[in-house]
Amino acid sequence: MKKKKRVLLFALIIATGTVLSQENTGFQTSVIKKTYPGKGSKMLELNFKPFSSTDVISFDNLQTKYFLNNQIALRLGLKVQNQNNTMDKSDWDESEEHPQITNEKSTTLSFNPGVEYHFLKNSKISPYAGVELAFSNRNSSSEYEYYTTTSEYNSSTMANETKYVYQKYDIDGAWMGYSTGTYIYNGNTYTYQSLNYTDQRSYKTLGAHLLLGSDFYFVKNMYFGFELGLGYTKTKYEQVKMDITDVVDPTILPSYKSSDLNFYYNNAIRLGIWF
Repeated sequence: MKKKKRVLLFALIIATGTVLSQENTGFQTSVIKKTYPGKGSKMLELNFKPFSSTDVISFDNLQTKYFLNNQIALRLGLKVQNQNNTMDKSDWDESEEHPQITNEKSTTLSFNPGVEYHFLKNSKISPYAGVELAFSNRNSSSEYEYYTTTSEYNSSTMANETKYVYQKYDIDGAWMGYSTGTYIYNGNTYTYQSLNYTDQRSYKTLGAHLLLGSDFYFVKNMYFGFELGLGYTKTKYEQVKMDITDVVDPTILPSYKSSDLNFYYNNAIRLGIWF
């Protein structure tokens, strides 16, 4: 029901814009210039997902544009993401003798400067081609304190006893995570879980994108658009350093590089305003 309401709302916005633009037909050139962005116009856009059940409006890829004239526009995409997960002793019941302590931090900063060339002047449909550079950087760190259990035989009581062993991990460059998989033995399928230290791994990315897209000016001072492109990125995943209780030397996972060349598209509608 909520999705139907969003679709109806979006359709109503477009219909309203169509009526308004029809009313503007026959206006003088000075008025037309105000109907479409031109020299000195500024834009601000975000992602709009009318069919999404969670984030209908997303600020993940906030983008601004500045028109040098009515065909060439400079653009800058920004993304800032900060994640913190904390669990300390106060989150546990007072009776808990072996609480687990967690402190995870991750900050991602991305910016994409570029330029667009719009093929049509003073048109409600404005297709364009462009190019942009892509820079991204993530810094992560984490701390964990918890207890592992072992079973030891007590000769006095002639029974096995559980022993708690304190562990502390200080990790620079990633978070602790778990990987799940399956294997088959004697015709039966079993599930296993393994510990890794690569979640939210720190990295640096440099890339370039060739772009094709179009803006639609469906109502004065508002627009929506679509975009796809071909992109090349090169990423360096940073070294991960772990200091572990009772281990003298730190454990180090080496850095490595990867590159990628592929087509991509923005699966959201770019919804924006201009002034």
